[in-house]
Amino acid sequence: MGRVSLRNLVLEGNSIMWSSKFWKFLAVSFLSLFLLPAITPAQHYQQTNLVSDVPGMAPVTDPHLINPWGLSRSNGSPWWISDNNSGFTSLYTGAGVSVPINGTGTVIIPPPKNAPPGATATPTATVFNGSSDFLLPNGKPARFIFATEDGTISGWNGGTSAVLMVDNSDNGSPNGAVYKGATTADINGTRFLYVTNFRAARIEIYDTNFNRVHFGPQMFNDDNVLPGFAPFNIQNIGGTLFVTYAKQDAARHDDVAGDGFGYVLFFTPSGKLIGHLEHGPWMNSPWGVVWTPG
Repeated sequence: MGRVSLRNLVLEGNSIMWSSKFWKFLAVSFLSLFLLPAITPAQHYQQTNLVSDVPGMAPVTDPHLINPWGLSRSNGSPWWISDNNSGFTSLYTGAGVSVPINGTGTVIIPPPKNAPPGATATPTATVFNGSSDFLLPNGKPARFIFATEDGTISGWNGGTSAVLMVDNSDNGSPNGAVYKGATTADINGTRFLYVTNFRAARIEIYDTNFNRVHFGPQMFNDDNVLPGFAPFNIQNIGGTLFVTYAKQDAARHDDVAGDGFGYVLFFTPSGKLIGHLEHGPWMNSPWGVVWTPG
């Protein structure tokens, strides 16, 4: 097992800039993480507010952009942003210009099947799927896949709303899944979807038919992670799965912020531990992960 320092890997969360739970606007600083060559004491972020749900906070006000969380895009698409507290995904260019999909600039993320009337979903993670896998009922592959704190997974390929494909909400019970992160990866040419179930403190794997599969009880395990911490996010960087961990609250629904309350481990797509980042007080509910050119 290896250990590496924080170089060429940018973590977004309380540990570096802000927790995604309280991020209220889309900023150039987040999008420009791709351009940062390395983390050194002399380097810093310059934040430019582009869009906010709070009037006066940015040049553009968007009432849908409440607690924006995950970001994803294809090589030629705008950014798809999960609006965690409004139940939409909003589309914006890197300059903060709304893309008028469906005439509103948004796509609806569906709530669980048995949600009460008027309920909205709580999307967190989003991942672009450029393959022909993960087919939706219309026979088309899900171009964008969304996970929610409601315990659902949805896919989109056209239309005003994503399509509900997995519902592990357990009717909103305290045992329902709480998904915070998602990514895809290949194993010997077969693609899988990985989601972090924060409540159950595990990583769940789904095949291209959105059916859950199991790799074995020892996969994605590390004894160095203390009890009470759970997988928070997962990202595929160059074929390696980086998994961030945060401390669970009493309901096992949200993270508890604090110095040292976080870990970052990396695994093969089959769940074998490769190594981890050095643990210390700088780890504070890390969630966003991006690789920067060195």
